[in-house]
Amino acid sequence: GRMKSIAAACLITGMQYNVRQPVRTVDLHATTLDEYAVGLQDPIDFLGLDIEGAELDILLAGRQTLEKDILGVLCEVMFYELLEGQGLFGDEAAFLGKSGFRLINLTPHDAEYAFSRRPIGWRGRGVRIAGDALFLRDPRSVLATHPDPDLGLAKLAFMALNFDMLDLGLEALDLIKHPSALSERAGEYGKFLSCLYEEYLQAPTLMPPLFSEAMTAEESANRFTAASITATVDIERIRSAVLSNHTKQEFQNALRVLLRDDATRAETLVEEAGFTSLAREMSERRKSQISGLMEKLGFIGGSNGNFFFDWEQLGAALDRYCKF
Repeated sequence: GRMKSIAAACLITGMQYNVRQPVRTVDLHATTLDEYAVGLQDPIDFLGLDIEGAELDILLAGRQTLEKDILGVLCEVMFYELLEGQGLFGDEAAFLGKSGFRLINLTPHDAEYAFSRRPIGWRGRGVRIAGDALFLRDPRSVLATHPDPDLGLAKLAFMALNFDMLDLGLEALDLIKHPSALSERAGEYGKFLSCLYEEYLQAPTLMPPLFSEAMTAEESANRFTAASITATVDIERIRSAVLSNHTKQEFQNALRVLLRDDATRAETLVEEAGFTSLAREMSERRKSQISGLMEKLGFIGGSNGNFFFDWEQLGAALDRYCKF
């Protein structure tokens, strides 16, 4: 269950117009990613690349390793061809997409580039020419091609949490056939994942309404016409769609957890494991989304910044729409 990464880098010469010419040629011995991976005792789980436009070459020569072992790729990407024959972001995204990866995040570099040289006082905003792209495996791809799917999915889940991707982490954990064995097979991080997933399974479930439940096709079309000005939201339909999936007790239990000001058990578990930013993200989204749902259901009212919770309407709606 040990996680291992490999990174590559090279010396860059800068972005000024007079330094984009080769000044020296150096012969180096090189091998492909697939050839390198064959001799390793442990598989490569995460690949980091920053090699000034040669990232696509490395990826193309590592197809087998990418589709079998590697679960995450973080690489520098270029949006314009500044070096002859280099791969561009679109090429890398397309190749990794076909290899079972999802684009998770794209962070442009701060440096800007201008396509013409102008004097001071006439230099406007430049374009972003490079960035860092994060790709993580689709959990279904891990299940289909990884030599040890359960362990691969556990590694992917833990990797996803490191990048605050809670949904992807849970998606990976959903596919593990023997989640109870995580603590034995994946060490300490496996124990954490097992506890987190158990908390997820036991937590009260409250889903927001689907778009089709909140708005009919006709109402959706009218959003772009004058009719939208006088249109009213059918709160009773939304209440029925949401509340009819729960018993009264289930809904009340969910509210007690989701409306609390302090951390939930899941948020505390994530915080104690060292995922501080993820715990904060979970808390902020929970509070924002449950407030938004209660407002959409018509249980929060007020004006001029003064809002109140309409407990009387909530109780009546629970009696009317909940299962029993």
